Amino acid sequence: MVLVGAGGVPHEQLVELAEKYFAGLPAEAPNYSAKSIAAEQKQKPDFIGSEVRVRDDTQGSANIAIAVEGVSWSDEDYFTALVTQAIVGNWDRAMGNAAYMGSKLSSFVSQNNLANSFMSFSTSYSDTG
Repeated sequence: MVLVGAGGVPHEQLVELAEKYFAGLPAEAPNYSAKSIAAEQKQKPDFIGSEVRVRDDTQGSANIAIAVEGVSWSDEDYFTALVTQAIVGNWDRAMGNAAYMGSKLSSFVSQNNLANSFMSFSTSYSDTG
């Protein structure tokens, strides 16, 4: 902060006014970074699920997403969640070997013509996923 007096303001008077009105301000600016705010809260954010359905019978296929709350990267189940994600995996009918993928899920989806593709992914943060 810069305090400037213009005109014939004596230095002593300017110092007195500054001390009177600005002495209570902190010496350093508050830290408003996301990390410091999260550290102050020390509370896990709430997972709020939602549902949106838009039906359009003119389309030849449906797009479906299923989301669940994951785990944070500091959670003891983090690596279990990564293994689960790898087990579900990704599959796409357009791949040449789509019918011969190793997972039971991809084989079942392929044999029964249930989908064109599916994928799983997980994004973990410091407090949730």
